[in-house]
Amino acid sequence: MNLLENMVLAMTQSFFVPSLNKTMAQLEKEEKNKISHRANALRILEKEWENWFDV
Repeated sequence: MNLLENMVLAMTQSFFVPSLNKTMAQLEKEEKNKISHRANALRILEKEWENWFDV
């Protein structure tokens, strides 16, 4: 593991998600995506995208 990966791991272990009783480091990818502000933004964008481009 490089320095950046170690720093990210240390940070994710620091953030506790009470509703799941886990730290961010313990979450599965699917769990992270459910609470991720980026994932939420992409879900909203996906809906708007269809309106903008008549997909």
